[in-house]
Amino acid sequence: MSLVLKLVGFVLFFQLHTALALNLPMPEVEELPNGLKVVWFVKDSLPLIDLSVFVKAGYRDDSEGKSGTLELLSALFERGPAKKESGPSSLPMSKTGESFGAIRTVIPDDDSVSIGYHGLAQDAYELLELLGQEVLQSHFSIQQVKQAHSYISDRRSQVLSSSEGLAQIAWQRSVFASTNYARGGFASMKEFSHVGREDIIQFYNKFFTPKNSFLLVAGRVDRPSFKKKILSIFGQWQGSEPQHFMKIYRDARLHRKREKILLVDRRGENQVQIRLGMRAPVIRSSDQTSLLVGNAILGEHFNRLGLAYSVQSILGFKKDDTDWMISSLAPSEGVGSLISGILEVLKTIKKGAFTEEEVEGAKVYLQGGFPLTVSSLNLVASRWLSMTLFGLKEDYLSGYIDRMGQVNSKQVQEVLFKTIDLDRIVVVLVGDAMKITPSLRKAGLGSIKKVSASDLQ
Repeated sequence: MSLVLKLVGFVLFFQLHTALALNLPMPEVEELPNGLKVVWFVKDSLPLIDLSVFVKAGYRDDSEGKSGTLELLSALFERGPAKKESGPSSLPMSKTGESFGAIRTVIPDDDSVSIGYHGLAQDAYELLELLGQEVLQSHFSIQQVKQAHSYISDRRSQVLSSSEGLAQIAWQRSVFASTNYARGGFASMKEFSHVGREDIIQFYNKFFTPKNSFLLVAGRVDRPSFKKKILSIFGQWQGSEPQHFMKIYRDARLHRKREKILLVDRRGENQVQIRLGMRAPVIRSSDQTSLLVGNAILGEHFNRLGLAYSVQSILGFKKDDTDWMISSLAPSEGVGSLISGILEVLKTIKKGAFTEEEVEGAKVYLQGGFPLTVSSLNLVASRWLSMTLFGLKEDYLSGYIDRMGQVNSKQVQEVLFKTIDLDRIVVVLVGDAMKITPSLRKAGLGSIKKVSASDLQ
């Protein structure tokens, strides 16, 4: 085992033994007559409350040719959409979560969207009313849609002016090409220009239904009386569970034929954003735990390259797919040798060039870090709900430590061998093509498809 993993293992020794003794709370899930599932994580030890509505619809549910719909809808929620004057709420229109000292979150992604509040338990009833107003009584005025549209367009322009932002866009479209994840939240500014109020309302009416949603209640509440409050606000919410018709997407502008590298040209850049990797087994796969161990070992091998800049290895789990991304930022002149070094590490790892001691060290590292991911009731609740949305078993969190402990080097070698495919690896670079190309050709990496930054707009 390397010195780094030895030190990490020593530091996490106490955390590991703490993790082994964890007794994570499990929720009680109650389905209301209208189909809304209420997830109860009731705990009296802290005077806090977390309330969230999770809707099982994400970016990939945007209609064909209407990408950006969920982003626009989420921006309206972020900015506080106008409320209808009529409704069951007893709160004045001027009341907001901030007036209670609460934190409001709106989180959209490829698979879901959540709207919630984190605040004091004493304000739970008022925060529930606010949440109900936002989710059930929102009225999206033409003026607010225009303002939110302008806000999203400006934010997108900032992303497109960043090498890091361009790298992330090009990576997602390349690694998930010909899947329903490739489009992300945005296909193009031109397409988004045609997304309007009617598209938001159509998305909202279709997917924001009780049978397609969860209501998370985590913290200190009196459950019987709080359930009455929930029924008074959400009990009349109606709507069936929608069908999902998600389209596959491939950006023809970025399609590689025989080229090994996609190079997004940004003149004047002295450094290169690097994204390299492949798709990997889905989170529900029996290989998942072994894959996590393999990823930890791979990251340790990158540390041995002796670079002045870091190389990160990250598994990105989605509901129905996974990407294994290796990322770095390097000087233009040295990018060829860095990519060659990364590919060589992948080649040796694929062949099983690691020891049982390294496997055990990676397991200790992952087990020891696990308690930090479930260190509060809110974190446990959020992870449990994500796990449920991803279709994992109820014992996924509570069994994490044990599953990790059962992984052996043969299992890790098998999953790395079948997952790492050097012939189909995705390489995305963003930087100055004139500065980058000589380094790539010197390293024997001359098979390049060059595109401009405008091709990602």
